[in-house]
Amino acid sequence: MNFSRNQLRKLSWLAAIHEFMKVANEAGSITRQEAVSMVPPLFMDVQPHHRVLDMCAAPGSKTFQLLEMLHNMEGAADGSTTPSGFVVANDADAQRCNLLTHQTKRMCSPCLMVTNHNGEQFPRITGLQPAPGSAAASAAAAAGPAPQQQQQQGEVMLFDRILCDVPCS
Repeated sequence: MNFSRNQLRKLSWLAAIHEFMKVANEAGSITRQEAVSMVPPLFMDVQPHHRVLDMCAAPGSKTFQLLEMLHNMEGAADGSTTPSGFVVANDADAQRCNLLTHQTKRMCSPCLMVTNHNGEQFPRITGLQPAPGSAAASAAAAAGPAPQQQQQQGEVMLFDRILCDVPCS
């Protein structure tokens, strides 16, 4: 089928399809997005142990896609259902963060943090230990043992993947 949004809303014989799409979208069963918007996350090869930063995350379609990739736990050795990695979804606009939260809460993922910062001054996140198998864990192992004081405060967190799909406007 190839109908515009206006046709779905206005043609009475498409009302049932329109209602189904609204309900399925709210439940998180489907997500509507343009095909071109789906491409960037596909190139990121997100794994369940990755720490991912989505810098311009609103309205949340790509973030939702990243979370789905993160939760793709097929063949998890330890049988867990929750990935060790997570997604930090940031947007500089507070109203767009509300939309982002609304869109991503449908997934009910404990692996999401929504932040509201200007990307140019995104704060350092400290106090977290690197997830096993991540690039941050490899970098920490290569650097050797850290001083005791730094270990107590926690390392500055590094991300394994960063998506920054900057809006045109």
